[in-house]
Amino acid sequence: MEVRKRKNADGGASVNAGDDRTPSSVSSTSDRTVRSNVMVSMILLDSSKAPRLMQSAFSTLGDLYLYKLSDALYGESVASCADCFLLFYQMANWFMFFCMNRTFSNCLETVLTIMGLYYYRSFQGLSSQSEVRFGHSGSSTCRQIHLPRGDPDRLVTTQVRYFPMEKHQIPMEYLSVGFIGAGKMAESIARGMVASGLLPPHHISTAVHSNLSRHEVFQSFGVNVFSSNEEVVEESDVVIFSVKPQVVKKAITELRSKLTKDKLLVSVAAGITLKDLQEWSGHDRFIRVMPNTPAAVGEGASVMSLGTAASEEDGALVAKLFGSVGKMFKADEKMFDAVTGLSGSGPAYVFLAIEALADGGVAAGLPRELALGLASQTVLGAATMVSKTGKHPGVLKDDVTSPGGTTIAGVHELEKGSFRATLMNAVVAAANRSRELSQS
Repeated sequence: MEVRKRKNADGGASVNAGDDRTPSSVSSTSDRTVRSNVMVSMILLDSSKAPRLMQSAFSTLGDLYLYKLSDALYGESVASCADCFLLFYQMANWFMFFCMNRTFSNCLETVLTIMGLYYYRSFQGLSSQSEVRFGHSGSSTCRQIHLPRGDPDRLVTTQVRYFPMEKHQIPMEYLSVGFIGAGKMAESIARGMVASGLLPPHHISTAVHSNLSRHEVFQSFGVNVFSSNEEVVEESDVVIFSVKPQVVKKAITELRSKLTKDKLLVSVAAGITLKDLQEWSGHDRFIRVMPNTPAAVGEGASVMSLGTAASEEDGALVAKLFGSVGKMFKADEKMFDAVTGLSGSGPAYVFLAIEALADGGVAAGLPRELALGLASQTVLGAATMVSKTGKHPGVLKDDVTSPGGTTIAGVHELEKGSFRATLMNAVVAAANRSRELSQS
C-alpha cells in the first residue's frame, strides 16, 4: 500500500493517507481533477467536568460521519462526494454551535470538526483553512490524533494545528435564555418569547429560591425552573438580569466567575449604568435595556444601549428577543433618563388619561363599564393610527377637527387647561428624578 503525504493549500495540517484508491470519476477526466486538500481542525475544551456519556456520544457521532465521508470519497460518484461534503459541513457547524455555545454543565471534553475536502471547482471558495471559520475564538492545544477512515482496520495519523476562529452568531433554534430574577418583567418577556414562537419554553430558564407561586407561574408555560442562579447561567447563552435595581450588584458579583465571555449579558434594571454593569461582572459584552410595563401584553416599548464589547449582531439578537413583547429602539445610554420619563413612566400618564376620559363619559351620562371600554379602545385606536399611518399626530388631530365642530370644542378646553404643557412637564419631571436616582 502506498502512503502519500498531502498538504493544505494554506500550508496547514498535513495528512498521511494510507490508501491507493481514488474516485474513478475523478481520475477519468482531467478537468474534474480533485484537489487533494484535507483540512482538519480540532478544538479542545475543558475536560474537568465532562461526563463520560457525552464524551462517548460525541466520539461515536464523529466516527460515524468520518466513516460516511470516507465512503463517499472512495465511491464512484463525484456527486456523492460533494453531497457528503455539504452534509458533513452542516454537521460540523451544528457540532460547534452545540458544544461551544450551549453549556450543558461544561459537559464536553473534545470537539472534533473534521473536514476532508476533496472538492471540485464549485467548492474553490472554500479552498483553505483560513476561509472556513466558525465557532468562537480561543486557545487550544495541537496534538496528534488517530482517526479511522474507510477501512476500520486502518488508521490515519493526522497532525492537527489550531487556527484562529471568528465569533459566530448562535442560530435561534439552538439559543437558550436565562433570567436572573423571576418577577413580573421576567415572566412577561419569557411568555412573549414562547407565545410568539421565537423560543420553545425548554430553552428558557430561571431560578426560584422559595416563592412557590412564582415557581408555579413559570412552570405553567413550560420554562425550566432551577433552584440556583448558577444553574441558570450555566445553561444559558443569553443571561438577562431582571432583579430589582438595589440587588443587581449582589446578583452579578455572586455569579461573576460563571459569566464567561461567550455569554451575552443583558440588564433591564432601571438606573444601573453599563459602566457599573461591566465593572461588577468583569464582562464588557453587556446590553442595557429599558422596557416598560405594556410588555406584559406584548405591546412594550423598549430601548437598548450596547456595552463596549457587544456587537451589532448581539444588538440584533436582543432586539429580536424583546421584539416578542413589543418594539425595540436603540439609543445612546445618556438618553436613558429621558427614556424613563417618557416610555418608562408614560403608561401611568396614559392610564390616568383613560380614567379621566371614562369619568368624563360618566359625567356625560354613560354607564361606567361602557365609558371605560370606549375610553381604552379610543386610546388604543389612536395610538395604532399614529404607529401604522406614519402621520404626525398633529396632522391626525387636524383630520378629525372640523371647523365649529364638537372635537375642536373639546380640544379648546384641553388647551385652556394646558393639557400638552402638563404632559411635557410630567416627562421632564420624571426624567429629572431618574437622573437624581442614578447619581445617588
